[in-house]
Amino acid sequence: MGNKLEVPIVDLSGKVAIVTGGNTGIGYELVKGLAEMGAHTIMASRSEERATAAVACIKESSEKNLKVEFMRLDLGSIQSTKDFVRAFKENNLPLHILINNAGIAWIPYTKTDDGFERTYQVNHLYPFLLTLELLPIVLETASTSGDGRILFVTSNAHNFGANFNPDNLNSEIQYDRMKAYPNTKLYNVMTIIALQRRLQNMSVTVSAQHPGLVATEIERGYSDCRFISFLGSVANATIARSPKDGAATTLNCAINPALNSQEAFYYDSCKVTAPNPDARNETYQEELWRRSVKALRDHLSPEILEKYGAPPSPTPLLDLDETEKGKEIATTTATDTVTGTNQ
Repeated sequence: MGNKLEVPIVDLSGKVAIVTGGNTGIGYELVKGLAEMGAHTIMASRSEERATAAVACIKESSEKNLKVEFMRLDLGSIQSTKDFVRAFKENNLPLHILINNAGIAWIPYTKTDDGFERTYQVNHLYPFLLTLELLPIVLETASTSGDGRILFVTSNAHNFGANFNPDNLNSEIQYDRMKAYPNTKLYNVMTIIALQRRLQNMSVTVSAQHPGLVATEIERGYSDCRFISFLGSVANATIARSPKDGAATTLNCAINPALNSQEAFYYDSCKVTAPNPDARNETYQEELWRRSVKALRDHLSPEILEKYGAPPSPTPLLDLDETEKGKEIATTTATDTVTGTNQ
């Protein structure tokens, strides 16, 4: 149904990519798509058993000698994230593409062992920490390749009911199950813009993608809520995209040579789209950045703290009574050969 989402076929031989949550759903299709184009692709997942099976399935599905491997990453554990970074660095590999794909949605209130509300940690703090700690490798790689990509898989849910309240990032005031997911997806978009501002003229493009309504295992988060589960099952059976179709926008942003813009954009159906106005507020972006660094201060390496712990330039103090009107972003389309359908 609808227009096809077009993704170019690019030779990624010699490139290295990391995809989090890559053993199922959108992540699986991203790993498969990158590997089929020749990238050495790392599937970063918590379950070794499921990831190993997924890697085997991807390799068996192709006649090519695909280079796919599993590395353990538990997104609900800061120590696991640090261990993953350490293990990746020990491999002495470059890093051309980092896709922060994994996430959770609409779960009951729970805290991680690190003391953070789980949705906030898994959807925001983990990709923030992972990205910053791997950033020196991405920058070094981009300095020679001329094209580094950092991607955050977000959701259009951030346009519906999400808002930025810096005093309730970790549900310090209250936990609203229906807002926790959209809010963290808002933080993803805010983060890409703040990060891109710090990477000017460094040959790295940071972007966020809405995959569409996709039939994936993220629905496990609300399996205890009958009404939401019912709506989800109806949507999956009628209008939801397949994981392969849902992966198309992110895959396009990861590999399309035309999108090496070094500008932070939010994409929906392979088109640049204007996000929530809160996401475009620079004061909000910098406040989120400051509080994220503060939350992770004990876990960020000293060199990262020194370089990225402060604003890139003087930023006004946060005033929640004043908001900036975001600029409308021009619509662009992807090019070339097909992967995925806009349903």
